[in-house]
Amino acid sequence: MESGDKETLKQKFYKALFFVLILSIPFGYYLFPFAVGNIHLFGFRIVHVLSLLVLIINRDLVLFTGKYSKALFISFCIWITYALLGYFFALDSKAVLYESAFLISGLSLVLIFQSFLKHVKYGPRVMFYAWAAGLAGQLVINSIEIFQGTHLAGNFLEVVSLYDTNSLVKFIPAGTFDNPNNLALFLDLSILVLLALMKLKPHRNDVWLLLLVFSCIVLFSCFSRFGLISLALIAITFPFLINYPGYIKDLIFKSSTIRYMLLGIGLASSVVLYNGMDYKVIHKTSGNSKDKSIEVRKNLIHNGLELFKNSNGLGIGAGNFESYHTKGKIKYGTNDIINSHNWLIQILAQYGILISVLLCIWYIATGWHIFKMITSKSILRNKFRPFIVIVFSMMVIYPILSMMPSNFLQNPYNWLMLGLFAFVADQGSQLSKNEF
Repeated sequence: MESGDKETLKQKFYKALFFVLILSIPFGYYLFPFAVGNIHLFGFRIVHVLSLLVLIINRDLVLFTGKYSKALFISFCIWITYALLGYFFALDSKAVLYESAFLISGLSLVLIFQSFLKHVKYGPRVMFYAWAAGLAGQLVINSIEIFQGTHLAGNFLEVVSLYDTNSLVKFIPAGTFDNPNNLALFLDLSILVLLALMKLKPHRNDVWLLLLVFSCIVLFSCFSRFGLISLALIAITFPFLINYPGYIKDLIFKSSTIRYMLLGIGLASSVVLYNGMDYKVIHKTSGNSKDKSIEVRKNLIHNGLELFKNSNGLGIGAGNFESYHTKGKIKYGTNDIINSHNWLIQILAQYGILISVLLCIWYIATGWHIFKMITSKSILRNKFRPFIVIVFSMMVIYPILSMMPSNFLQNPYNWLMLGLFAFVADQGSQLSKNEF
């Protein structure tokens, strides 16, 4: 077989592997779970390891594609080194090793995503099609939850079982994410993906629009404040970014832009209403009149800032945010909630000022570069621009998304977004409509 044929076969295999990797993310440990001793494996974790091994063996693992991904790679190396050093001074040394392993896993995911986007022909299209397929499957599960009140086995089912039969909580979807906030994060990102597909693959807009409508319905059903805030930001900023520089003109003359803006204003208003309404309804139907979630989140932030201050800005050590709460070495009560529920506070408390500033500088510099790319004259004429706009939109809502899961460190979409940000910052200006 000629080398050209081998390359073709490898391309097909990479494409299939990339598709399965993206498809498997939303189904988590519900997809083909099994255990080998104390090690629990499932679909996504298996494909993750397989992808890494294949790319290393074929010498196709890309450490960086340009200066922004290189800066991210160096930042990761410093971050992981700093985390491991915490083993010698942290309260809980085992927690340091546990979280360091997740950081290394996160770095490997960033490299895998970058490598597939670089090596797979039509990489962005493969990623978005796989995403849409995973979304369709997820929405089927969510529909059953909303209409029948039945849920997959997991932590959320245990929580739901504590409420009355008629409680609204029983009809809140969580899907395979086992948490409504985690599902809402996925749906916010999925809405962005669908908006990109509507621009880049308009001949299938009936499919994308159907998925978009159902995604919005399920997102509202999640009763996720941060999920709605993210959606409001998308609705307000997307028309501005996609129509720049003729935004004001389009706002006046294009009904589609007006609809986006009205949707954004409506969503922003609904966040205020939901803030008072959602838990009133939920707790009224469950016999509990008081919502303590906001108070708990505030106390988690206060504790994180206290831990940061008490560590003299050096951080308490990787994984030790939970350890300090478990052992009661905190100032504010959190009702036995030990996860930070805030990615920035978690980094600040555990890794101190050095890593926090390092990552913030990279994030701001990368975001500014992508924004300049979007508004540059050369990209304005690029038909692939919607993909770059969507990635920048992800950067806009990333800080809010990072507060939705209890632990953003273990969420694959965290690392997928970071890989996307770095890849687009480096390669965005070289992409074309042919990638789709």
